[in-house]
Amino acid sequence: MAYENRRMSGSVYGNAVREAVPEKSDREVRREKREYVRNVQTQVESRVAAKVKANRSYTFLQTVVLAAAICTAMVMCLFYIQQLSENREIRASIGRLEVQYNTLRENNGLLENEEDARIDYDAVYAYATETLGMQNPEKQQMVVYEAKASEYVRNSGVIPHD
Repeated sequence: MAYENRRMSGSVYGNAVREAVPEKSDREVRREKREYVRNVQTQVESRVAAKVKANRSYTFLQTVVLAAAICTAMVMCLFYIQQLSENREIRASIGRLEVQYNTLRENNGLLENEEDARIDYDAVYAYATETLGMQNPEKQQMVVYEAKASEYVRNSGVIPHD
């Protein structure tokens, strides 16, 4: 009710009187609008730049994790290069050993041929027949059998009786 009474009386509580502001020209209004727009753009650009900078920068933990990952990758690369080097050395060693093995086989074959050439089979036969009294077997003393074709040779294999 008090409100209604005040309204009716025509008095207003507080300072309701406004000062008279002189009107600005269109030119001044446009200039103020441009300045306002520039200020807002500058503020927005600085906020965006700060956010971009914050997004680009790494935290200490991220930096440590990144450094650890880079170090791990470097160590793995070094181990890989070391393994490649060892593998290359082993292959070179295998090549040298193969050459050495082939040379030894060749020399062994030559020595075997020399030993076979030194044996005088006629002298052995004469010694066996004359001195030791050995004779060639007769036909009924020989047994012929068919062996299975196999690459595997058993030195103490059983000879079949049939």
